[in-house]
Amino acid sequence: MTEEHFLLASHQLEQGYTSQSTLPSSSLATSSSTKHSVRLSVSTPRSGITVFDLRDQTPLSSITLGPSYTPSTPAVSRSTPSTSTESIRVKSARKTWVGVNAGESGEVWSWLEDERKDGSVEGEPTKVVYPIASPLSALLAPRTLPEHLVLLAASGALSLAHESDLANPASLPTTETLPSSQTLHLYPIGASTTLLPASVLSLIPASSRAHLAFAVRTFSSPTPAPESLVEISKKSFKKQKRPSSASVIEAADLLAAGATEDAVRSQVELALLDPEVMRDGVVGMGIVSLGKVTVPGSQVVVSEDGYVSALSSSSKTLESYRLSFSGTASFASVYADLFTEAVSTDAHLTLVALKSLALSPTSLALPTATILALHSSFVLLTAARPSLKPASDDLPTRVASLIWDVRLGALVLDADVQIPAAAFPPSTPKRHVRLALSSISRTSAALVVAPSAGPTGRSLLFVLPLSSLPSSSVLAAVVGKHALTKKYLALEAESASAKARKAEPVRHPKTSEAKRAMYAQSEDARGALLDHLEAVLSGGNIGDAQVADAEAAFVKFVAEDTTRLREYHSKKMADEDEKDKVRREDAKDEIALVKTTSSKYRAARRRIDELVADAGPSSSWIDITAKRIPGVSDVYRFKYIETRKALDEKNGKTVVRTGREKALKNIATMEPTFPSSFVNALLRVCFPEGAELDSDLVSSSSSRISKHPIGIVSYLLKRSLVADSHLPAGVSKVLARAGDWPNVLLALETMPDIPESTTVHLLKTIIAASAVDQITPSTSTSLPFPPPPLLLFLASFVESPSTPSTLRQALQQQLSAVEVLPVLEILDAWLGWWAKHGGGGGQMGEERGQDWKAEGRNKPKRLPTNPFVALTEGESDANDLTPPRVEDILPLVQAILDAHFITLLLHRSSHSLLRRLARHVDAHLAIQADLASLLGALTIFARAKEDQRDAKSKGVVGGGVATGFGEQMKKNLGATMAARVAAQEKHAEVGEYQVDKFWL
Repeated sequence: MTEEHFLLASHQLEQGYTSQSTLPSSSLATSSSTKHSVRLSVSTPRSGITVFDLRDQTPLSSITLGPSYTPSTPAVSRSTPSTSTESIRVKSARKTWVGVNAGESGEVWSWLEDERKDGSVEGEPTKVVYPIASPLSALLAPRTLPEHLVLLAASGALSLAHESDLANPASLPTTETLPSSQTLHLYPIGASTTLLPASVLSLIPASSRAHLAFAVRTFSSPTPAPESLVEISKKSFKKQKRPSSASVIEAADLLAAGATEDAVRSQVELALLDPEVMRDGVVGMGIVSLGKVTVPGSQVVVSEDGYVSALSSSSKTLESYRLSFSGTASFASVYADLFTEAVSTDAHLTLVALKSLALSPTSLALPTATILALHSSFVLLTAARPSLKPASDDLPTRVASLIWDVRLGALVLDADVQIPAAAFPPSTPKRHVRLALSSISRTSAALVVAPSAGPTGRSLLFVLPLSSLPSSSVLAAVVGKHALTKKYLALEAESASAKARKAEPVRHPKTSEAKRAMYAQSEDARGALLDHLEAVLSGGNIGDAQVADAEAAFVKFVAEDTTRLREYHSKKMADEDEKDKVRREDAKDEIALVKTTSSKYRAARRRIDELVADAGPSSSWIDITAKRIPGVSDVYRFKYIETRKALDEKNGKTVVRTGREKALKNIATMEPTFPSSFVNALLRVCFPEGAELDSDLVSSSSSRISKHPIGIVSYLLKRSLVADSHLPAGVSKVLARAGDWPNVLLALETMPDIPESTTVHLLKTIIAASAVDQITPSTSTSLPFPPPPLLLFLASFVESPSTPSTLRQALQQQLSAVEVLPVLEILDAWLGWWAKHGGGGGQMGEERGQDWKAEGRNKPKRLPTNPFVALTEGESDANDLTPPRVEDILPLVQAILDAHFITLLLHRSSHSLLRRLARHVDAHLAIQADLASLLGALTIFARAKEDQRDAKSKGVVGGGVATGFGEQMKKNLGATMAARVAAQEKHAEVGEYQVDKFWL
């Protein structure tokens, strides 16, 4: 919602209140002029009635009634212009009505007050009491009926009465069964009314003040006494002599649930009422029922356009319907006859089902849900948010305010109403809250929040804004709201393997049967693995035994899938060799007839010689001709092999076919390919709680994440199969929460899509841990691992791809200049190491004029992929590890200096560090300048080689060169785009830095 909700009032509840106690109620207080701001009349039991101005949230007037005040309806107020007052300040007269219980009968209390222009009152109110036959359940005084009231009695009778004569109303008969609760909705009939049939709308005069009234009555059927288990077994299991106790108990539970759902039903009655109906020359009040329909549900609301929304007895389902009249409905031909003749329309009014929405119990506390009908097909649903801890008994601190479009079955807007902690004293029992909704106007609604029971407590009255709602139900309002709607719906549980199977990649129609069979076996194996892992790793408390079982199953699956893949390719290569032998045997006669001097053979030989020359020394001619060549006949290929072999034997050469050995080695090192859907499902099974966690990093000591199979995650990361978006909260964040720091370092090196904000947040965590204690590498093999030393973390951090501008912003926002000092110290030490050991081509040392060659040492090795492996296996000390490459170090130095350079200049202690950095960076930049000048000299040779490669890629078929206009256009388009990209990048460069923001 674009506007903010606000707390209007708070009232103390009576001592020892229960869930049956009456909550404060509110209704619109109409003013004498439409120009005035919206006013709200609030009726508080055991207190009185107050009228508020919603423009500045101030009370305009109040009527104190004392602790004996127990209203049965909300208080309604209506102001009319006043001409009989003697005061020049009084502009209108305000009348207020409220229904009150008086034993078996009821009363309507009325007050008359002199109202000033600003809404305040003058003098004391005048009270009048009207006795009525039955207590009231609802009372309305709309502006469109300035002299009449609409009353709904507890007996079910709907009445229209003049405000000064409530004893002689125009009424409908009472219901046969006494309703347990009732609500009343009233809407004036206008040009936009579409619910009534055209035959009825044509009868209503243009100047009529006719209204449509929707009376919603809820009936509670008497719940039958529960049957004993013996009786249930006799009725439900007649053919079984001894049914199992589990089946009998399950049948009893189903019967009890069904009885609860059927115990509550609601009835919607549509009535037409008019205060001025002309009958035989006399004007009188008229009211007629146009039909009744039964709606299943405990809470039912109706909108002006006839959209009916119902919450089931358990509040688990939100059902929507549409009221309509059948095409055969016939009414009187004269308007007055509608109110005098008995209109049998029960069969004419029908209920058309629209949508059924199952609400999510994890997003909403369903027992507290309540609904309110808005305009068009919009419905406001409020419910308390469930507690984060399932076993917690605390009062919820938030109430969800959701606006649904029940015609389209989608969520339009959502917001949270924060409950002040001071509203519920510590002595209040920690149970569910009670919520109540009421309509104020088209742009606002009122929400009452109170504890359900307790010795003390307060009720809170909030005003919820609705001005951002569309004027009608349109598809554009719900476009893009699929994910938001899904958040609040209870979706059917689906296994991880079923989800992965739905997203399996589509196979090419020309795929061979053998490959299809291999794919089918791999797909079945992946599904079986996911089912097994889901059974092992679900259910919460995961121990070492479950993790070991999961990892063993995964190792077995990978081994079987790898064997399957390698056997397929080995068989495929053997089959191709066998087919080639058969083709050669079949073409033996044709090969003998080929003349080496023919033009076609010479063209084929020229083509094969070009392919051999292009292959270079890595492949021999026998490797090139071992398989079919496009554009060359097999007969000429076999003839070429015979001729070339004879020539090599004559010259004493021995040609070895190395391509087969290379192919066999490649097959022996093949790894199975996994679809992205399988990797996604695998990670969600390994982290069953990772999908529900928020996106904020928490400490690794949190108990919200259980153990997970480290080996499975490490295997996927090493093969670069994981993306950070495979989990909603982010794979790197979930790993950090679980304390799986070795895999975090591996993720930084292999996942290209980790946001810079996440990587910097991880860096901040390591810096904070290093500041508290001197971290040393750990040899622990169980979760959670301690954070790695800053030196090892930075070695992986610089490997993570990043955008310079985004990285600078993250560094500026999350790290201070003091925090980046240890990072700069390590980066400076690395640059100094490369300066001493010949980084970038044997650069002389800074202190000693010798490089690593002059010292007689071997060239330093690259840093291992996983720094923990180097430490645990004792290859070298952490301080002796080879630093990352200079081209990975310099971008981080640049980003840190761009973010904090001005601040670092203000700290005198950092000046020496900045001078060392400048000295090291200048040395490496000098090398880059030398390489750039050398590259300029070699550009001519590089372009010539590239032109030769492009000319060959155009294709030489049968000795002729085929150049196409499309190929030339492709090259020109690529060159043009490359030039444009280079121009844009150059435009963003300023000296040695690329500047997006300059921080002061």
